[in-house]
Amino acid sequence: MFGKMKIGILTFHNALNYGAVLQAYATQVFFTQLGHDVTILNYKNRYIENVYKKRLAFSFNIKELVVSVLVFVFNNLKKHGYSNFIEKYLQLSEPIDGDENPVSGYDLIFVGSDQVWNPKQTDGFDKMYWGDFKHDGVLASWAASFRENAFEKNDGAKITEYLKNFDSISVREHHLKTMLSKFTDKNISVLQDPTLMLWKDDWAKVCSSRPSQKYVLVYAMVDEALVVEKAKLLAMDRGLDLIILNPYTNAKVSSNYKQYASPQEFVSYMKNADVIVTSSFHGTAFSIIFEKEFYCVIRKLKTNVRIEALLATLGLQNRIIDEETIHFDNSDVDYVKVNAIRRQEIEKSKNFIGEVLTRAHSVFHS
Repeated sequence: MFGKMKIGILTFHNALNYGAVLQAYATQVFFTQLGHDVTILNYKNRYIENVYKKRLAFSFNIKELVVSVLVFVFNNLKKHGYSNFIEKYLQLSEPIDGDENPVSGYDLIFVGSDQVWNPKQTDGFDKMYWGDFKHDGVLASWAASFRENAFEKNDGAKITEYLKNFDSISVREHHLKTMLSKFTDKNISVLQDPTLMLWKDDWAKVCSSRPSQKYVLVYAMVDEALVVEKAKLLAMDRGLDLIILNPYTNAKVSSNYKQYASPQEFVSYMKNADVIVTSSFHGTAFSIIFEKEFYCVIRKLKTNVRIEALLATLGLQNRIIDEETIHFDNSDVDYVKVNAIRRQEIEKSKNFIGEVLTRAHSVFHS
């Protein structure tokens, strides 16, 4: 309708986190499929960069020293896998320092997705992710997210000022829309995570080699011991192997644990699993993308708003299990129904993009 536009994406593209890197890739592909020229803006939050700089810690205790060496080795292997993915699949701009230099040459700049507005992830409010930088294009947030407890009571005035930087705003969860509506009179759209904007055939393009065995896959961001416990029950009942994708670099040496799987391997393990047990938002998202039998572990007295919101949108609340679960709901997931809802959500994203494109067109052709 408006022709090809040059779009810059400002997000967490360099974190050693599967969800972060893969949502950046998904955003790039989604906008490219819509016919635009897309670049990931190569800005790196210093705090996030430093978090991943694991150093070898010397100790006179042999056990502690062995653990330190293993963590150091696993972390560097993990970094190598992520670097290869980023180099192969992400279209990066030249490095951006985030200080005085303007971000120029883009018709549109989208900030997000992922928890770009979570100051606890970025060691305070990162001005770049809050749109406080020089640019010559239209600025919008793209399914931005943050944790429910991310802000302090006195952050309201700051948030109000930052939201003025955005021409259009979208977030990933409805409760975040409610929270931010206190700080702006702008309309706030609710969009799904970018990984869900692509279909399983799109994701199959980044898979590595297929694992040879039949297996239950574990991917746990929290409560790993509990998630593994439930997955073992399933594996024993079904006569399947167990594969554990550990998102943190640890010193467990086991054929079950895959501490340094690359993003391509992550997608491949998800695609080829027989069953998935997870406590992760993106573990849930990829279970749905690949139309798997899956279970989300959430303790009875706890909540996981991001997972619960996604499952509620897709009518999949019955996939939640807790610490007391012994017997699993073996009913098939109705992916015809689920994918129909996903198509509706994708249309919402396209409509939001259309509104932003209209704004950009009016700015550059007024």
